[in-house]
Amino acid sequence: MTAQDVINLNENVIRSWNDHDVEKFQSYCDTKIVWNDVAYPKPFNGKEGAKTFFNQWLTAFPDLKIRIQSTIANENSIACEIEFTGTNTGTLQLGDGNSIPATRKKVISKGTYFGKVRDGKFIQVNTYPDMIGMMMQLGLMHEMHA
Repeated sequence: MTAQDVINLNENVIRSWNDHDVEKFQSYCDTKIVWNDVAYPKPFNGKEGAKTFFNQWLTAFPDLKIRIQSTIANENSIACEIEFTGTNTGTLQLGDGNSIPATRKKVISKGTYFGKVRDGKFIQVNTYPDMIGMMMQLGLMHEMHA
């Protein structure tokens, strides 16, 4: 793949998130994809794991939208900075197995992710959402002062 092919694949993945189309999203994932997220102690493995990750975000934020802010790519990997928006009208699953009931608050948050691609599919994704910023916007955490 060329760097542009990787960028195009990534844009298709983001489009599937914005369309809330889990089947389309899974079509861009390798059967053995490993999805690591800083907020979860264990990776999400395979297409079913990626689907679980996808659905947890859409459950918490049914109106979730993602906008790519910057991208760096080569023939087999990509790094992106994103902004995501959504209203927390569903349960937010936490990495420790606990959950937070809907706050009904809107968030505008940022995050980054790094993806590895092989044969036209994502084989690994490492996501780093700004969980602290998001929790502050949801009223679940307060700003700390020195």
